[in-house]
Amino acid sequence: MSLIFEKFQRYASFFIFGGLIISAACGIYLIIHASHYGPWAFSDATAYVWTAHNLAEGRGLVIQNPAGGYDLLTWHPPLFPILLSIPVALGADALQAIRWINALSFGITIFISGFATWRYTRSMIATFGVTALTVFAIDLIFVFSGAMSEAIFFVLGFGSLFLLVEALQSNIKLSLLFFAGVLAGLSYFARYAGIVFVGTVLIIPLLFIPGSIGKRFRVMLTAGLPAIIIPIGWTIFVFLNNQTIGGRSVLPMDSFRLDFTNYTQKFWDVITGWIPFILRGNHILPAEWKFVLGVVIVLCVLSFGIMTLLKKFVKSESHIHLIWLTAIGVFFFAYLSFHFFSYIFSSAAPAIDRRLLSPLLLSGILLMGAIFSLPLVSSTKKFQPPRYIFLFYVIISLFYFQGQLRSFLYDHHHFGIGYNSKRWQESQLVQQAVSLDPRIPQSSNDPALVLFHSGRFPHSFDLFKIINEGIENTKENMYIILFSQQAINQYGDEAGNYLEKFKQNCNVMFEDNEGFICYWERK
Repeated sequence: MSLIFEKFQRYASFFIFGGLIISAACGIYLIIHASHYGPWAFSDATAYVWTAHNLAEGRGLVIQNPAGGYDLLTWHPPLFPILLSIPVALGADALQAIRWINALSFGITIFISGFATWRYTRSMIATFGVTALTVFAIDLIFVFSGAMSEAIFFVLGFGSLFLLVEALQSNIKLSLLFFAGVLAGLSYFARYAGIVFVGTVLIIPLLFIPGSIGKRFRVMLTAGLPAIIIPIGWTIFVFLNNQTIGGRSVLPMDSFRLDFTNYTQKFWDVITGWIPFILRGNHILPAEWKFVLGVVIVLCVLSFGIMTLLKKFVKSESHIHLIWLTAIGVFFFAYLSFHFFSYIFSSAAPAIDRRLLSPLLLSGILLMGAIFSLPLVSSTKKFQPPRYIFLFYVIISLFYFQGQLRSFLYDHHHFGIGYNSKRWQESQLVQQAVSLDPRIPQSSNDPALVLFHSGRFPHSFDLFKIINEGIENTKENMYIILFSQQAINQYGDEAGNYLEKFKQNCNVMFEDNEGFICYWERK
């Protein structure tokens, strides 16, 4: 038995590498399986897809406006549509290209997460736990199966952290530092939240490079310059075009969002969806107390590891482990702060949902793996409980969420989500809207849905306002495409009355249970 164990230890890296390849392949399969009807899409995804089409067709980095002209895309960073325009220009279907970009990106993210954990912690349990939690995280699968920029954002951002830590081992590798900076800068080019990766790449070298402050600063510039050049260049370009920062501005002081009730409630709703059993059995222990207890356990394990590290800091493996833990920790709290302060000060408050908080999920998984493996490398005595606590948590999580995961995969595979779902792909109303004469203006109460399927951007149609003020003021003939569900979302029980009243004022060309299309001819 001891001989077998010794051989396993000798070839541990080989088995880990093989396991990570299999795990990455599993992740790729999950995304392909989930997105059977294509990646989910809503309004932001629509902007990405059609900007990519416009790039591929030579119009530039633009999105169509309701007047039929084109506006420069500044609300979103341009990397994703630029990347997507390449396969589109070569004749590929945009949504299928996104599907495979997402799947491959998820596989790469899984591999980076597991490989970095193994390389910097040398803990098989931590590597298994981090990899398993990443592969089967419902919210990560959701994020990586959408027609959004998160997939490449994760690869670029967490790839930059991996290269950064790799560069800061005993012999500093300037080339890796440079590429870490490039990836961090490109993450901003994928999502404006990439500024957090940029900041992490600037901070970590200053903390861990030996020598004087001047030396640390000079070495840091190897990563820092490429990391900040891209954000600065794009920010200046956008500001010169519309005098905003990424299409956004700072709210006036009297408009700051200082009531945090909405933020904290939605934030709590998201993170409790990541923690097994926290909302079960609350008659025994409230969810808030369970959360506090979990935080206390994590802090105790972290404190034990850090105290032991301070006694034996000279060990190179302990040093690199601490760098990895610090890099992930800095990113985690910096991203949380960025999201929170954007909510307070930005003219466009970020959504408090599982998509925009997903970087906290992945970095939290990585952080847990780094913390609960700390004592193993920092102590001469084998301290077993923390790693088994983490293993127990992983097993419980996989068991607890497997039903929800199966349900999510089934629904996504068989029905799809959003504009690209089976419902809208097979909708007669949408097909009729796509076939309308493109020379005649259009209006709709869901313009993004029409744009997604037709490539034409209708004017926004305010049903309530039109009913009260009359459509007679409309200055041109137009098609009006009204979706019943969107009207219900806007007007509740009154939606049916509004729709019936409006139909009396125009020539209905098509109608089904999803809504109707009518033609308004100016008298």
